[in-house]
Amino acid sequence: MNRIANEAVSWLLAVLTGALVVCLPFIIYVHTIGISLIPDSGRGLVFVAVAGLMLILLGAKVAVGRRGVIRFTVFDLYAVFLLLWQAVQVLVVHEQLFAFRLAVPVALGILYVSVRMLGYRQKRLVVGALLLTGLVQAVFGNLQLYGVYGGNHGTFKITGCFFNPGPYAGYLVMLFPLAFVSWRFSRCKIEVLQNDPLSSRWKQWAWLFGKYLSLGCLLSIAVILPAAQSRAAYLAAGGAGLFLFVYALQGKTGWLSLGGTVQK
Repeated sequence: MNRIANEAVSWLLAVLTGALVVCLPFIIYVHTIGISLIPDSGRGLVFVAVAGLMLILLGAKVAVGRRGVIRFTVFDLYAVFLLLWQAVQVLVVHEQLFAFRLAVPVALGILYVSVRMLGYRQKRLVVGALLLTGLVQAVFGNLQLYGVYGGNHGTFKITGCFFNPGPYAGYLVMLFPLAFVSWRFSRCKIEVLQNDPLSSRWKQWAWLFGKYLSLGCLLSIAVILPAAQSRAAYLAAGGAGLFLFVYALQGKTGWLSLGGTVQK
């Protein structure tokens, strides 16, 4: 019974996490003192409310799950430092609505812990949500480039849902290697499923959808990223591409190397 409850809580937590990831660029903006909720809008309150619901689900998952302990890594230490730094920035500035802005690092911390506690299958849903967000942002940037929609800055034409091209390009270049890895992984996974007579048709369709979602996100970002004119994004994309190329040549992972295996 606890296993069924844990599975149900995990999937509900994954759905909320994915929905929050998709809506995040529309709710949070970047400025000189860090990150903040978009003021004068109920979207920020919805963000905080959903994060509170996720905190309740996290407590339920720990209560009904067999393993409630997360193995602490170096990346976790970096995430904690980053969130604490954002909180200190908000507290030091002493601007209006600082409590409302302080809710951002708290809610992001809840989001991070939620992702860390999800299982392998649930994390695939969150990755799909990230890729969908990247695809939407890249398409939106292309529409701004061709004058269909206006940008959010008086000087720059391409901003996406952000307020200038810098954070926009940084967001896209962060998703660029993820889209590439997801595309490679989906290709290998589809080959495994096609050679497995026991695999179901809907599972092949799901991975096929993930393959084309990753490819669409990858190509859309590759098209709009040069137009953003962000040198830092160019360096980040080049570094990520070099790392993935070298890692693939070494053949350490089945989803990057041509001759590896893929987890079923």
